[in-house]
Amino acid sequence: MTQPLHTVRQLAYVIKDMDAALKYWVDVLKVGPFFLFEHCPLENQVYRGNPSNTDVTIALGNSGDLQIELIFQHNDELSVYKEFLDAGRVGVHHFGLMPEDYKATCAQYKELGHEAAFECTIAGSELVY
Repeated sequence: MTQPLHTVRQLAYVIKDMDAALKYWVDVLKVGPFFLFEHCPLENQVYRGNPSNTDVTIALGNSGDLQIELIFQHNDELSVYKEFLDAGRVGVHHFGLMPEDYKATCAQYKELGHEAAFECTIAGSELVY
């Protein structure tokens, strides 16, 4: 990603059908190419304070400098994605920031009253919703 730090760098969508979503984003919106990470290894998962084992496939593509993430959950494990779908929603789920100091930024959001809904690591990089 080439955008400066402290900018919205990603928009993520929770979807019900990866093939249909990819077709729409590529053929209609002309976004991509997308890189597919089937059964993406989300390590050290914690959902609302409890261990989790969510199985997702993720597709990543760019529209200019903005990364588009498509997320499909394979299993029925409780997760931020499942709760979104169970509430009757599909579409924009979250946006992504990449702060210079991850720990300090997490502490700042906690001081503002935000609680972590989901935490994990991907390829050694920490993330939190």
